[in-house]
Amino acid sequence: MSSETQRVVKHNDLVKARSNLSKIEHRVIAMLIAQLDREDESFDLQRIHIQDIIAKSGSSSQDLYSRGKEICQRLLNQQIHIQTEEEDGQRVYEGYNALDKIRYAEGDGYIEARFNDSMKPFLLELKRRFTIYQLEAFMQLGSRYSMRIYELLKMREDLRWLRMGVERIRTVLSCEDKYSRFGDFRRRVIERAQSEVNGTTDISFTYKVEREGQSPERINFMIEPQSDSQPEIEPVRPEPDEGPHEVGVSASETEGGDIQFNLYAMVLSELSQKRLSELREEEIREAIRVGRKRADASNGSRSSAVLASEAVRIASSELKEGD
Repeated sequence: MSSETQRVVKHNDLVKARSNLSKIEHRVIAMLIAQLDREDESFDLQRIHIQDIIAKSGSSSQDLYSRGKEICQRLLNQQIHIQTEEEDGQRVYEGYNALDKIRYAEGDGYIEARFNDSMKPFLLELKRRFTIYQLEAFMQLGSRYSMRIYELLKMREDLRWLRMGVERIRTVLSCEDKYSRFGDFRRRVIERAQSEVNGTTDISFTYKVEREGQSPERINFMIEPQSDSQPEIEPVRPEPDEGPHEVGVSASETEGGDIQFNLYAMVLSELSQKRLSELREEEIREAIRVGRKRADASNGSRSSAVLASEAVRIASSELKEGD
């Protein structure tokens, strides 16, 4: 399979999972996933060459050959932490070891590995709620945080928008105990990712920090496709039962180039299943209408992405009051 056609395909729960992989470990796992066919029913032993890791990441370092055993040992012990929410609002935690076998023989120049069977729901026979991105773009990113943020943004590329709490982002990125000052986190993690993702991949993003008083609480990411490097990928759609009615989530562009966001889908993504079951569609659309009006009044001539973000924040805040 050529590098131009290699894709990493993951269930969205795996994209949002917490793991503490290093940059090189992320690259190894991504290359293994890119070899899979999501229509397969089981995992086989796979092989990736050290030289391919070096070439795809744009590195000139040859020290990976001497670190093969260390990389294998760490990968075998790495855990994936997945947290989901049931329809009744209860959170469910599940933990997994990604691999059940890994092998590296000095002099062979390749790693052999097989995914644990418990990873099947997240990597095989995927029909919906999955994310696709280019292996080549992912491999070129120079920070493990940039890699994870790129994955999260690709998960919401159709929406052109991702909103996450600051603490939730820290958890997903496994940096809860690093960069305690938000300014450091913003500079070392978010802005570095912005520079790398915008300069290397098929998408770009801007962001806005939501504060409560002086405290940063959430980050809104506004996502744009890179016009000169858009990949041929399948659109990622929400499950039909994610809201009161099935909705399309693709953003579109007007002739003038402004992005027209699907505010309805964006607001649904902010509400719990429990709250959605309590709301009528008319209530949701009325809250969106009010949100748009207030956002337009308070933000003036700001970009469509900023207006959409503010409208969704206002509307979802109103609708969450019954939670």
